Amino acid sequence: MDIRPYDVVIKHEPTSVQKLYRFSNGAGASVVRGEYTYGGDEGLWELGVIRFVGDGYHLIYPRDVCPEGDVLGWLTDEQVEELLVKVANLTAFQIAESDDSVAFHGDTDVHGGSDE
Repeated sequence: MDIRPYDVVIKHEPTSVQKLYRFSNGAGASVVRGEYTYGGDEGLWELGVIRFVGDGYHLIYPRDVCPEGDVLGWLTDEQVEELLVKVANLTAFQIAESDDSVAFHGDTDVHGGSDE
């Protein structure tokens, strides 16, 4: 499987940076570093697995990536890369099985915060 995302959006805010990865399996990742993220004050990343629905997305918690049922924090660049491979390799069943989250629509930032 080609794990390269077919879409990456990078948003820079005054106190954070967010990278949205979208993979061909319909899943993706929101990778964020900022003052309100887990590990952001130490220069580390937070990763949330997401499922795209049209132009919007929502958080999901597939067991193979998020065993604690939450976003993952205090991640190095290398750990983020390893997790992106896992997200890119999720099956349709794993994505559907973990899809019980509240959907966010449209433009979002820092794991679900709305620009509205």
